[in-house]
Amino acid sequence: LLAVLDAGIDQLPAEVAAGHRTGDEIGEVHRAVVARSDSAGCSVGFVDGCRDRNIGFQVVARRKTAVSAGSPGFVGDSFYWFPTGCLALLSAW
Repeated sequence: LLAVLDAGIDQLPAEVAAGHRTGDEIGEVHRAVVARSDSAGCSVGFVDGCRDRNIGFQVVARRKTAVSAGSPGFVGDSFYWFPTGCLALLSAW
């Protein structure tokens, strides 16, 4: 999923893509970018990857017992659902 995100960033105009590659500083960002995903993005790896790229995110996943049982500690942990840096980034625009 992160490879698809990176390919999408590569297609953006330079002024929009600035600051949205792995390791870029938040000060390099000129325009906010938000990634939306279905339950495929409901993973620590995807969320952390968005944060590493200074990208806001929205992950929509239906909660089912089988899914929750397969990811203990993640679905119910509010830390993963609060995009700390992304809220500050989006509020600047």
